[in-house]
Amino acid sequence: MGLVCVPSASGAGGLCDLASYGLMAPTGKTCSGECAKGADCCELPLNTTVGTVAVKTCQDVLALALSGNTTQCGSAVPDSSVGVGCFLYSTYCSTCATSNLWSCNAGQCVYGGTCQNSGVELGGCPGQTRTGRPLSSFCDTASGRCQLSPRGICNTSTDCDLKGTTDNAGTCRGGDCTCYQGGCYFSCASTLDCAQGSSCNTVMKLCVQDGGCSSDAQCASQLGVVNTKCVGGACKISCTSDRECGGSGLQSSPGTDAGSFEGQVCGSDGFCQALGCATYADCQQLNHNMNPGGSTLNYFCVTPPASTAALVPASAITN
Repeated sequence: MGLVCVPSASGAGGLCDLASYGLMAPTGKTCSGECAKGADCCELPLNTTVGTVAVKTCQDVLALALSGNTTQCGSAVPDSSVGVGCFLYSTYCSTCATSNLWSCNAGQCVYGGTCQNSGVELGGCPGQTRTGRPLSSFCDTASGRCQLSPRGICNTSTDCDLKGTTDNAGTCRGGDCTCYQGGCYFSCASTLDCAQGSSCNTVMKLCVQDGGCSSDAQCASQLGVVNTKCVGGACKISCTSDRECGGSGLQSSPGTDAGSFEGQVCGSDGFCQALGCATYADCQQLNHNMNPGGSTLNYFCVTPPASTAALVPASAITN
């Protein structure tokens, strides 16, 4: 009947549980999408304020920050309360949905409006998306576009002197920094110069954060489970049945729990995987395994970008 015996945690006896849960195959999708189209990004982020005034809706911005008068936006001081209110109203409210200020790229909101100033102010750049995901509020005035701040920008290591490091570790002085992909980082000579969890790439003189895994034993130690494998730098739990990936939530007798179902099943590749979502409706359930954390925000069911093994640089902590 497709049952397996699950030993009791007390060591006395056990219980029968389903080996296969008969659910859908893992979709590979997650409830992480902010949008399906650009207009979906036109929502005021939670906990938005104008000065000391909390604004929860677009009507709040119009009434409390602008006194119902948007004509004053043409002459407002950019960083004044009115200037900030004008920016928020045009960025998330008003004609936002029809002016193509935002686009949707792989389920993420991308701001495409022009700018003249940095910061969340009139003519500036938004600091977050509707879900609260941080954005750079730096304006590149040469292009009139919002982009990443040029803090510590460099072409060679000598460009870094007297500039702040990209990871805010400090200020470069006397050639103690190295330039990597336009960013400045304190250089290293050996792994002893790097923080725990990082090693020194002595060719680039750059600390590189250690990520993922390098052996099955390392995975077993990290996860506390012996049937783990290091696959492509990631720890995965091997399986032959759904039950090996978590309980079914069924009870064999009153008061005897077989373990709650946590949304993990055995995939076709022989490793435990999250079921994932299939539709937008799957993401609308609070405290559900398809909506981890029970977020009250509306998210879309999307295929997350493929993860790539990228070098993650970090400044040396001493050199």
